[in-house]
Amino acid sequence: MKTTLLLLLASRVVLAANYYIAQTSTGGGTGVDCANAKPYTAFNNNTLNLQPGDRVHYCGTGAFPAANGGLSFPASGVAGSVISLVFEPGAILQSDAFSTAGAVSTNGKNYLLIDGQGQGVIQNTANGSNLANHKATELINFDGSHNVEIRNFNGSGGIHNSYVNTGVNSLTSASGNGTTMTYTCSGTCQISAGATVTVHSNSISGYNVTDATVIGANSSTFSVAGATTGTGLGGAYSDETSGMVAIRCVSCYVGAMNVLIHDNVIDNAQFGILMSYEAGSSSALSIYNNKMSNMEIHIRIGDGDVNCILTGTAIYGNEISDWINWDDLDNNNHHVGIHLFANHIASGSGITGSLIYNNYLHGDLGVNQTAFGIFTENVVGTSGCNGMLAFNNVLVGSNATGHAPGNYFQPKNSAYVCFYNNTIVAPANTGTCLETNGELFGTGLIDWKNNICDTASTGVYETSVTDDIRAAGTDNNLYYNSPAQVFRYHSGGAAAFDTWKANCGCDGSSLTSNPNLDGTYRLQAGSPAINAGANLTGLGITALNTDRAGNQRPVAGAWAIGAYQFSGTLPPSSLTATVH
Repeated sequence: MKTTLLLLLASRVVLAANYYIAQTSTGGGTGVDCANAKPYTAFNNNTLNLQPGDRVHYCGTGAFPAANGGLSFPASGVAGSVISLVFEPGAILQSDAFSTAGAVSTNGKNYLLIDGQGQGVIQNTANGSNLANHKATELINFDGSHNVEIRNFNGSGGIHNSYVNTGVNSLTSASGNGTTMTYTCSGTCQISAGATVTVHSNSISGYNVTDATVIGANSSTFSVAGATTGTGLGGAYSDETSGMVAIRCVSCYVGAMNVLIHDNVIDNAQFGILMSYEAGSSSALSIYNNKMSNMEIHIRIGDGDVNCILTGTAIYGNEISDWINWDDLDNNNHHVGIHLFANHIASGSGITGSLIYNNYLHGDLGVNQTAFGIFTENVVGTSGCNGMLAFNNVLVGSNATGHAPGNYFQPKNSAYVCFYNNTIVAPANTGTCLETNGELFGTGLIDWKNNICDTASTGVYETSVTDDIRAAGTDNNLYYNSPAQVFRYHSGGAAAFDTWKANCGCDGSSLTSNPNLDGTYRLQAGSPAINAGANLTGLGITALNTDRAGNQRPVAGAWAIGAYQFSGTLPPSSLTATVH
């Protein structure tokens, strides 16, 4: 009897298998290693007969045809035993321009791991304003899937060049022969045939075009169809192609998504991470420790229909930078670092319980700006900070190209959202640290506490005619600029800090001194922000009880203002010695 039972149990043991694939078969094609890899079609068509726990290793450099997909998961894992796609040393999954099917698609399957292992590359090689292709594209697509982890495309790897955009460029002249309009670029043309272009001419409006197709281009000129005749001078042009995404879920799973996207380098895309949650309740999304650059919007999450609810999103530890190469003349590309929205809130949709913390946002926002840092639309909680809580974020603007950052934090029609212990450093006398606009869901439902607002021109701008901020929840901030920052109460004119305090009944313990930050935006000895913040331990938010560097904040006693607790040695206080 015991022998029979042991044999029965042994017959149910399934050992995880390892398979090696490449774009085309290598060596003997047995799949035992990279030198003998099976073709990728063995993965897509599941001739591998994948089982939970199996690992598929991608090898070599594969150049897939343009406008096609790449790898597509054929099967699901199970809880505790995922199916893994891992990238071997030197593995590059690339195309001139992958289609929206994705270089990697989860194909609606679940319990999956996509792991770059610090070396894998997924990229387009010729999709961009001045490149051969101008296509909507997705590099990783996980529509409808749950329990998915996308990680470790970093080190020598990354998720690159969904679309390389060149922004707004200038023209020296324009001419038309009645059928074609030709534009001469200032310097080398940064656009090629097939791109969607908008042109604003300085001198003759007949040369203005919107979303026209470039029918010919070389290094000095490009052309579009048009009946204008004659010549004009000057102007500018921009690429208006759209739909280029690095990681996307357009119809996200309804239920516990359990999606992790972390430790990736992602660059050059219209949208870095773009997610649309669907009718029903979705939860458990974490996006962390990614390095993202050169995008219109780096992280964008919103509802795709009515009755869509998203809860429990955590976005933390990410580095987000640079938007300017997505400037456009139509002002379609509203640059944002992190954008959360619920457009169908009147029909039952919403976002609640989001935590956004320990992120570092920096660089040039460009002209088409909505919010440099965090932009929420219709994010509405029920009490406290359960709509959204942003803390320990560092936002550093740049205007090296002459563009002044706009709003660093912008909650629009949002309620029960809170901003605690953030540090904002603006280019001298530019930008607004907090702009609130919307009284759709009541008044006094935004908290703003323990924040440093350094060298911005405006501290707080309430665009509504009633209170957006909660007076008791707005205090212990530090506002500094020379000339002094202005404040706008109830959409009124610019006012001094004392007038703001009197009008709003807030910021009674806030400061207007130089925060004395070092080059890493930490407090130096002597900073007035040390021990000037409110102690928020009582909120019971574990991650808030440590600063951005992981230093513990005091359980009792005052906190420092800003994203970093002072960790140095304070100068000695004045002491009186008593001689006995």
